[in-house]
Amino acid sequence: MRLFVISLGYPSDNNLYNCNFVQKRLELYKDYNINWQIEVIIYNKRAIKNNYYYYNNIKVHNCNINGILEMYYSIKPDIILIHFFHHDLFDNFIKKINKPILIWVHGVEALSWKRRLFNFSVSPIKFIKYVIDNSLQLRIFSSLMDYSKKTDRIKFIFVSKWMKDVCFKDIKNSTDDYEIIPNFIDTDFFDYVPKDLLQRRNILLIRNFDSKKYATDVAIKAILYLSKNYKGFKDLNFTIVGKGKLWHKLTKRINNFSNVRLINKYLTHEEIKNYHSENGVFLCPTRQDSQGVSMCEAMSSGLVPISSNNTAIPEFLNREAGYLTNNFIEIAKAIEELNDNPKLFSEKSIKAANLIRYLASFEKTVKKEIDLINSIYQENKK
Repeated sequence: MRLFVISLGYPSDNNLYNCNFVQKRLELYKDYNINWQIEVIIYNKRAIKNNYYYYNNIKVHNCNINGILEMYYSIKPDIILIHFFHHDLFDNFIKKINKPILIWVHGVEALSWKRRLFNFSVSPIKFIKYVIDNSLQLRIFSSLMDYSKKTDRIKFIFVSKWMKDVCFKDIKNSTDDYEIIPNFIDTDFFDYVPKDLLQRRNILLIRNFDSKKYATDVAIKAILYLSKNYKGFKDLNFTIVGKGKLWHKLTKRINNFSNVRLINKYLTHEEIKNYHSENGVFLCPTRQDSQGVSMCEAMSSGLVPISSNNTAIPEFLNREAGYLTNNFIEIAKAIEELNDNPKLFSEKSIKAANLIRYLASFEKTVKKEIDLINSIYQENKK
């Protein structure tokens, strides 16, 4: 079977994190189905000519819209997989081909600009341009959904129920031809090792500091609150890891604390796993998440997550396995409670690891995708 995968990004040696959730599932597809031929096309409207590179034995092309069509006719794929639908693809690609298409909806491509106001501090001109581009994207997404109802070859996959509900609301359209399948969490790699009770005092935050979406400012407010209001603050150890334009502005408020370690870098998966092994609590508030993959990975390792009671987070975390908070004071109180109650920490750690295995292990995610792709392929052969 030949798979033609279109994405807005893919990892490279220079950018390990670029849509690595797409990379992970594709590599598992190949491991599980050695006869599948997979080629990735990164849509780049500014690409002048097609070029390619290999990443972990998968060929990755950079193409503009005309290049995507050329690659399609050259490769002659059996199924098209699209991650992050871009409005350019509708008239210029999707309507010109006749193969089955699976479209994953991850978030930014299907959310109204009104839901992203927290992240804007740009000039009025740039903001207006974003609103115009976003409105066009949602309008054409709605047209795509109408078009999908006239054919049996297009199916949508949402990574959470919240993502599905919000997409339908923001594009003012809906479909019955969809599945809800979360992003895969590698529960074998992020294996559960019982936590030492003292690790309840080791609190880890790993975040991209380029966006306000990840609420790193809220996490830092919680640390500052604890420093002034909790007698046990000196017993706690915070490890803050990240990189991005907001890093220096936010971390300068806590860089004088002896129990706060600041690490300004991106991490490999191996490094993330090592930090998981050293810590017992994962600090991950958010303003908007369609799943919260980094939180889920930490849960798999047995860290107790302290996140936010919004968007898709409650689909992947309950109060038995961690904390769903509404502000920095509730985050601080959660840290206090875990430090003051070692038995509670141990119970939540086990429940967090078990919960994510139930919700997002291989069988609940990638295996479902593989079965779906196989069923579509077999149906299309008839």
